[in-house]
Amino acid sequence: MRLKKLGANVTGIDYSEKPIKIAKQKNPDCHFEIMDFREISAELGCFDGIVAIASLIHISGGELELVFQNMKKVLKKSGYVLIAVVEGQGLSEERTFIEQNGKRYKRYFYLHDKDSLSNAAKSAGLEFFQTVELPEEHAKHGWIGLIFQAG
Repeated sequence: MRLKKLGANVTGIDYSEKPIKIAKQKNPDCHFEIMDFREISAELGCFDGIVAIASLIHISGGELELVFQNMKKVLKKSGYVLIAVVEGQGLSEERTFIEQNGKRYKRYFYLHDKDSLSNAAKSAGLEFFQTVELPEEHAKHGWIGLIFQAG
């Protein structure tokens, strides 16, 4: 919604149907697909940039290179990837289990550090560009923002 208001043509993806349904209702002028970052193909289109806020937290460290390769497939030359993740390494048991409406749910939550993300991105042809300062409310919970650029 924010990117569309700034004039961008937006294509949103999510692994789950429910968030896509909500996004379509709130943003009827945007295009949405149920899709997994591990399965993105060039058929999705070609983009100036990708914004992955709280997306890679559900991707294990061993799958990061594949995800960055897939992102690069749909990026224009010199396109950017903005990501926000919680800094650390490995599976966070504490954040994997959440409770909503009295029910406990499991959704894998992985922590990633700048070096492992930069290495995975570099092997896919993306270079670290810069760190993004996130709002204090997010930073105090360990969230970091990083931008990578396609070569």
